[in-house]
Amino acid sequence: MELKFKKIALCVSVMLGISLTASGHVTVPNEFREIEGKRNVQLFSDGNENYVIYVDISSGARLEHKFGQESNGLYKRFRIERYALGNAFAMVNGGFFNFSRSELFSSKKEDFRRISFPATPGLTAWGSKGENTRTLCVKENKRAVIDKTGTTTRNYSYACKFSVTLLDPSVDKSKNDAIGRTYIGVSKDNKEVLFFISHAKTQNQMRNLLARWGIPDYHMIQGDGSDSAQFVTTRAMRGVYRTVPHAIKIYDY
Repeated sequence: MELKFKKIALCVSVMLGISLTASGHVTVPNEFREIEGKRNVQLFSDGNENYVIYVDISSGARLEHKFGQESNGLYKRFRIERYALGNAFAMVNGGFFNFSRSELFSSKKEDFRRISFPATPGLTAWGSKGENTRTLCVKENKRAVIDKTGTTTRNYSYACKFSVTLLDPSVDKSKNDAIGRTYIGVSKDNKEVLFFISHAKTQNQMRNLLARWGIPDYHMIQGDGSDSAQFVTTRAMRGVYRTVPHAIKIYDY
């Protein structure tokens, strides 16, 4: 009954234009509506191609890596909706990778390209190209933390049930251009992980968006963007035309 009450309260409050929290830990801006949800995960949209996937890690939701077919250290890219959802709630694009337009139409070995942040054994962390990185680590106690990993390569398999290392928000990825963006945020109390997928924003606009949801700057990670910024659920999808070698699957339990 508690969960149903929260969902009813959310719908009524949003209709009235009142800012509230999804489950007491993050703030849902007034313009966002829940368009799909389960017990521990919800998808929100503002109607302008800005999406947020809310994941309550503390209540049992979990994350999992999904890679394309691997051959000799190279990963085949697929359209993200072709990664089987199975019983997952959603999938979001993940790691950065090498890409050139000549690869788009190739059917031979150009279909395979080494991910520019290669996975460590155990598929738990990424290396760096000399850019400052941050790591999301989901621990055994169902809490998520953000670690500033700098330009080093670390293996988090000993400490995390799930981890992914992407970019610090300060790294310039066409920062002033309004392009597709994927960011990850962790709530102040470390209980929720949120995925932000936007069609056309600058890096500063993304940081402002995360801040409006109650995500402090030190709890933000910048994921792969531009045409790679995409997600798919059983009912919704955004930007599923670029092939990617890695995705993050999101489960309700």
